[in-house]
Amino acid sequence: MKKAQERMRAGRPYARRILSIAMHAARANAEYKHPLLTRRPEIRRVGAVVITTDKGLCGGLNTNLLRVMLNQHKEWIAKGIEVEYCAIGTRASAS
Repeated sequence: MKKAQERMRAGRPYARRILSIAMHAARANAEYKHPLLTRRPEIRRVGAVVITTDKGLCGGLNTNLLRVMLNQHKEWIAKGIEVEYCAIGTRASAS
């Protein structure tokens, strides 16, 4: 887990830079609005990518992640929103 946390911390500057570039590109041309970057008056369908660990002593991490996703799923269903998932990792695929 410690090595994974260190790799995550090492990747933060790259993630920040990617976000900065994406935000700059989104604001670059005021006339063009990409469909994925526009606000919608009503959300009818959402997609979620669930990534779980496959190895190590990360059972608590997977359990908490899946609990959060289950609660969010219940909220979406209660609002009448259609939900689709993409599961990555053996724990997510088995759930």
